[in-house]
Amino acid sequence: MPKRRLWILVAVVFAEATFACESSSSGPECETSADCAGGLACLDGTCRAPSDSGMHRDAGLDAGSCAPGQLARAGGCVDECAHPDALGCEEGTVCDVGAGTCVASGTPGLLTGADVSCGTTTCRAGTECTVDEVCEAIPACGRVVCTDDGSVCWGRSCVFERPAGGCTPPTLERLNQDDFLLGGDGGAFDLEFDDACNAYVATMISGTDYLRQLAPDGMLTVWDGVTNLNMGEVAVLRAIGGEFGSDDDPGEVALTYVCCASCGCVGADPQGVARLDRAGEISLPMVVEATPSTGTAPWGSATLDTG
Repeated sequence: MPKRRLWILVAVVFAEATFACESSSSGPECETSADCAGGLACLDGTCRAPSDSGMHRDAGLDAGSCAPGQLARAGGCVDECAHPDALGCEEGTVCDVGAGTCVASGTPGLLTGADVSCGTTTCRAGTECTVDEVCEAIPACGRVVCTDDGSVCWGRSCVFERPAGGCTPPTLERLNQDDFLLGGDGGAFDLEFDDACNAYVATMISGTDYLRQLAPDGMLTVWDGVTNLNMGEVAVLRAIGGEFGSDDDPGEVALTYVCCASCGCVGADPQGVARLDRAGEISLPMVVEATPSTGTAPWGSATLDTG
């Protein structure tokens, strides 16, 4: 074998052996934030504290040249105090996560909050963990920003100055009149509004219960419920991030039927969830029937929890 080829082979074998040795002794500390202790995030294979200002992704930029709350990136420093690698804010200031800058404590519209574990991700202020373990923006924030590896996310483009609504709900005086609020026993049990400023209540009274709608002009509309089954909660589908007046059409309404505390569940009438069908032959058709079970549910009340 020629001497030159022999030296190349030896060099390759030596390099591979050295790499194998280093890989076995200094592998990544973590792959995701789930591999780290509580409060730490996995960044570049290392578990770091969220406020760790000693490590930055851009090795070509002197981190010391960045101001508090800034992150070293290729081409310069950027305001991103919510990023785990950003320099910590100075004393007396806090990170406004929604804007990415350090501001004085008590600044109006300040977005702060504790980190929340969400599967392999950490949701910071401005986001919430979904049932699918994904960080999504809260209604006040327009989008989500995450670290390069997706291990930490936070809200951005957040608005906290609520615009004036485009409609006005019924007056407080009208809402408190008996035809909407009372009607026997406890009367109205739950209250909701839709995007068109209509008010809705479900009643809990002896005998037939009612779903009532009160329009902004004070006009009352009533739908009869199932006899001898109390209504529990009324809910209206609202547009996410929407404001009152954003929709002129009445809302999609649903309610729950629960058991009567004093008379039990009468006959074969099922408990569960019904929806309002304004044009149908049956105004409040049952869409989800509840299944009786034992144990303590969220309300801790057999009467209320049946719905």
